[in-house]
Amino acid sequence: MEDYKKALLVLDYINEIVHEEGKLAKKGYHNYMIKNGVDKNLKELIQHFRNSSLPIIYIKLGFDKNYAELPTHSVLLGKAKEFGILKLGSWDTEIYELFKPNKTDTILSKSRISPFYNTGLEEILKELGIEELYVAGVSTDLVVQSAARDGHDRNYKVNIVDDCCTAATSEEHKLAIENMKKFSNVINLDDIIN
Repeated sequence: MEDYKKALLVLDYINEIVHEEGKLAKKGYHNYMIKNGVDKNLKELIQHFRNSSLPIIYIKLGFDKNYAELPTHSVLLGKAKEFGILKLGSWDTEIYELFKPNKTDTILSKSRISPFYNTGLEEILKELGIEELYVAGVSTDLVVQSAARDGHDRNYKVNIVDDCCTAATSEEHKLAIENMKKFSNVINLDDIIN
């Protein structure tokens, strides 16, 4: 691999979305993650970045207790308040236990699909001199694809780590991966650690 300044983005791996007791996880995310070994792969990827002293940035979806920043017209996120989910500071928005950040990692919150929207991510990446992003997230067809597009348009080299991404279904995952090949590199864990 070329020697760019690299960072790993770990996107939306929170209890509500991937823990077996999460309401949104029941849409298929937890099952996909376990069935496809994403849990083991992502844990190994995180450890590789830690061992290499490369930055890891966690970005999680969540809203304040009043849902003030909730996009009420969003088909996807608009009902969070109605269902009382995704409140920052609650179990819902904690990073899934297997992927817990450590004290050197950065944790950001977002209120939209894109990890770049109003999060400070771009400023952090510039401060660190990052040129190349490695993206792992759930859901492949939402936050991962959004990160890939936004990262591409901001002139980052974007690598989607296919076997460290999760979707509700295999079909949704595959379609998103094929689409992202148009504007990002699609790789696997083995491409990084070997």
